[in-house]
Amino acid sequence: MGDAFKNFFAGRAKYPQFRKKGVHDRFTLTNDQFSIDGWRIRIPNLGWVRMRETLRFAGKIMSATVSRVADRWFVSVAVDTDQDSHLSKAENQGAMGVDLGVS
Repeated sequence: MGDAFKNFFAGRAKYPQFRKKGVHDRFTLTNDQFSIDGWRIRIPNLGWVRMRETLRFAGKIMSATVSRVADRWFVSVAVDTDQDSHLSKAENQGAMGVDLGVS
């Protein structure tokens, strides 16, 4: 709390806001703070933690957000891929219709 007020009075941060413990618990890790090895992720101060599934996409790992929802912890990993999109293009891209209704 003291550091938060020091940063506020030095002009480096906004006024500190109270956050209740246990509500919206989450923290973010940059790509140099964690590592992923198949079904495991290494989180600082916790060590290796088992994951339910491996990464779905290949590419550069940007960051990870660890959050708690209903007494369960989840990890969301942001990956920068080379692909533009995994969705297929629509068959009728230029077609557009107007529904005037039935009279």
